[in-house]
Amino acid sequence: MLKSELKREKLALKKLFTIDTLDLIGYIAPSYDMRDLERYAMAFGTRIYDRHSAVGDALTTAYLFAELLQQFKDRGHSTWGELIMATDSQMRSMQF
Repeated sequence: MLKSELKREKLALKKLFTIDTLDLIGYIAPSYDMRDLERYAMAFGTRIYDRHSAVGDALTTAYLFAELLQQFKDRGHSTWGELIMATDSQMRSMQF
């Protein structure tokens, strides 16, 4: 969706770095091996919004990511560079 909207507006972003919530979970809790947003949210004490809806899943993911960032900070990390390095083995780069 982002790619098509940028193209429609004749805009481009070069090498946009992203941090995947699953990559951050893998750093904070490497023993977790599940692929269910609701279970992750429950495990990290995150509020769960309407499931299987775009807005609900996006909100749940956003709050989960915020909780993960707080835990990352609680471990003594405070910069974007540290976050990128911590998730570097699985870091994704999107090109538009």
